[in-house]
Amino acid sequence: MRLTSASLAPSAGLRIFKENGVSDEKLLYAGNVLAQLLDNDANGKVDNKKVWRRLKKIYGEKIKGKRPMLFIPIFKDFNSPAERDLFQLDIQVGAVLCKSLLENRFSLAIWSLTNSIFADDEEVQPAYPALQGLDATFEEIIHNIFAGFPKVWGGAYGHFNLLSSGKSKLNRALNQARGGRFTSVPNQYPSSAIFTYDDRTCDYECQAVEYHFWVVLTRMGKLEQCCGWKPSDGVPTVDLIPCETKANEWLVCSYEELLAKNPKASFMFEPKYAMPTIPPDGNYAPSR
Repeated sequence: MRLTSASLAPSAGLRIFKENGVSDEKLLYAGNVLAQLLDNDANGKVDNKKVWRRLKKIYGEKIKGKRPMLFIPIFKDFNSPAERDLFQLDIQVGAVLCKSLLENRFSLAIWSLTNSIFADDEEVQPAYPALQGLDATFEEIIHNIFAGFPKVWGGAYGHFNLLSSGKSKLNRALNQARGGRFTSVPNQYPSSAIFTYDDRTCDYECQAVEYHFWVVLTRMGKLEQCCGWKPSDGVPTVDLIPCETKANEWLVCSYEELLAKNPKASFMFEPKYAMPTIPPDGNYAPSR
């Protein structure tokens, strides 16, 4: 596995790392997407400084004088040597001793085991940035960025500490989108539901994270080409792949439709949260 820093302001403090065999093009693309999501207005500064500070604590705190600053792994493929090395460790988030590193060095790292990208499984597609169903780079990185929000705004995004009571704004918005509060996947979602994710391995917390991704993707306008699309239409062009991908999971295509059917989601885009709204294209070009 090769460790490298996304030397792109403002993300230079965090590292995306890749396994040997993953192309530099895909690594740099992921670094650009990370930078664009942290500095969505491209003014050369992190948009959400509170969340940024939390992310650095979660993923990049110094350990015994070392600077791991790891953010997300790009594995060559499923069950690769590097993935096996890491997943054998019986933790979810914590101190990780990464084996098989560049030049056979060892490095202590903090990272999330749950959000990785598999480059050779074609989840990293620089030619189709943030096109759901083809490129998973945006989804996995936004999941990791989102980890900082509950730590800063528990009352709004507290899907962890307020899970049992369901009183956070995120909980209420999620419940509205699913047509009710379900701690597990129901056998059938109500007809009013617009978020119908049916993966039974995805618990309530996981559902909240996936829901947030779909809301942001919709706000960015990345699903508008699906308005009016029907499964019977098929997928004659690449840009319609997200329509088929979301057909059984996310039932709105525009932000206007989302606000009409799930108005509680609007809180996410209050200015103080600085949620990204401009879709990343993998070409970070700050104005200064």
